Formats: sequence, C-alpha cells, structure tokens
Amino acid sequence: MLNRWFPEANSVIVILDRHGNIQRFNRLSEEYTGMKEHEVIGQNVFKLFMSRSEAAASRRNISGFFS
Repeated sequence: MLNRWFPEANSVIVILDRHGNIQRFNRLSEEYTGMKEHEVIGQNVFKLFMSRSEAAASRRNISGFFS
C-alpha cells in the first residue's frame, strides 16, 4: 500500500530510521531538494539537510518518539 501512494503524495515525505538515516524519499522531496532518492538513501538527514545546531534541536525534539 505504501508503494502505491508514497511516490505521488502531494507532500514532501522523508522516512527515517531511528538513527535519522533516510529510508525513503518521495518525488516531491526530490523536486524540493534537487536530489534523487538513490542519492540520499542511507544518508543521515541531520547531517545532509541541517546545521549542527538545527540537528541538535531536532534530535532533542524527536528523541521521545524512539524511546
């Protein structure tokens, strides 16, 4: 089911593992960033798209989801 709607969803969707590594990256994400899914899979979203301070704040904000 995910494979049916995910690529064409009308929203930027990036699916991460618990360490912040990109697992899926939809078409709108590609258009928004200029990067293709195969280029970002396995890369850490915090290192790829955020400054150190932004990454630290984001990690603190989402840490409760994975506890």
